[in-house]
Amino acid sequence: MPEANSAFSIQNLNFYYSAKRALSNITMEIPPRKVTALIGPSGCGKSTFLRCLNRMNDTIAGTRVEGKILLDGSDIYAPDMDVVDLRQRVGMVFQKPNPRTNCRTTPSASRWDSSSGCASPAWWQSSRRSF
Repeated sequence: MPEANSAFSIQNLNFYYSAKRALSNITMEIPPRKVTALIGPSGCGKSTFLRCLNRMNDTIAGTRVEGKILLDGSDIYAPDMDVVDLRQRVGMVFQKPNPRTNCRTTPSASRWDSSSGCASPAWWQSSRRSF
């Protein structure tokens, strides 16, 4: 049963990539205006779960959702849900890339440390954005 003070109420959520179940029987409440952390190893379904919350998985062929996700009491997978409006309300902030993962691209003199072939720490500090 969804709690009255939940922004999201997730009930028996299962998510599939074709026949492979990626998320299994997730039931949880996410309170409004609070920080909620999803912590786990790479490949455990954190991003898949987050994409379920704004229906970004709809764009992936062969995927299927079972269960309910309510946002302020409304089923986000209901046929009459305006997906554009949903995605405006439930935004995604993607992880910043690790500056050392793909360093061997063509370096520019102002940003790259020629000894390592990677972005210099000074450039990464100056390029940070505040939201």
